[in-house]
Amino acid sequence: VLVTTREDGRPEISAIMIPEGTPGFTAEKPYDKLGWHASDTHPLSFDDVHVPADHLLGDRGRGYAQFLATLDDGRVEEMATFSKHA
Repeated sequence: VLVTTREDGRPEISAIMIPEGTPGFTAEKPYDKLGWHASDTHPLSFDDVHVPADHLLGDRGRGYAQFLATLDDGRVEEMATFSKHA
C-alpha cells in the first residue's frame, strides 16, 4: 500500500505492508471482472489503521519511485508475453 508518511504537509509517499487481520483493515469481496480472472482484485478499506514502522517496504519516501519501477517491470513482462503470441 502507498501512503503519505509526513505530517508537516510536505509530500512524501512510502510503501508499507499491512498484514491481513490488522485491526481496521478490510479486503472487501473481489470485483466481478470481465477478464483476467487470475488477477485477484479487491477494494480495500482502511478505518483508523495503525501500522508499525517495521512494516515499511524499502526506504521512507521512495514509495512513488517503487510504484513506477513496478509499472515499468510489468510493462516489459506483458510485452514479452504478448510478442510471444504474435
